[in-house]
Amino acid sequence: MPSQNVGIPQERYLQLQQIAALDGVTIVDVISDFINDAVVAGRIPDTLPGWTVEHKPNGKVRLATAVPEFDVTMSKTAAQALAGTIERLAQPGGKARAVLDLDANVKIERTGPGIALTDVNNVARSTVARNVAVDLARLLCGRAIKSID
Repeated sequence: MPSQNVGIPQERYLQLQQIAALDGVTIVDVISDFINDAVVAGRIPDTLPGWTVEHKPNGKVRLATAVPEFDVTMSKTAAQALAGTIERLAQPGGKARAVLDLDANVKIERTGPGIALTDVNNVARSTVARNVAVDLARLLCGRAIKSID
């Protein structure tokens, strides 16, 4: 999903910088923590707009995105393995650059600060921010979000 610019008062931007510096993270991480807190509190649903993660009754997991033709269905085991790979690649300073998961039919690549996922059946590709990738991995495993406290 493409990024969006949000205009905020300079004072708030500087406060976000202070919080990020104190926590040793980026401003995007601070905002992600705020969003995750809202999910934990039940204020917004535990979903990622533009993504579909569907755990089917037959044990299969469907992963789809707004990118046309990115739609893969895999076993629960493959979804958990894919999630683990996404989490590893999303770690800052990780050594791995790309992994091809043939069980899930997805190629996962580190692309600068983000993660790209490619449906190997038709080369449909979607790139997400590192912290969005971590949430996507959690949803693939069917894990509930945890409070940051």
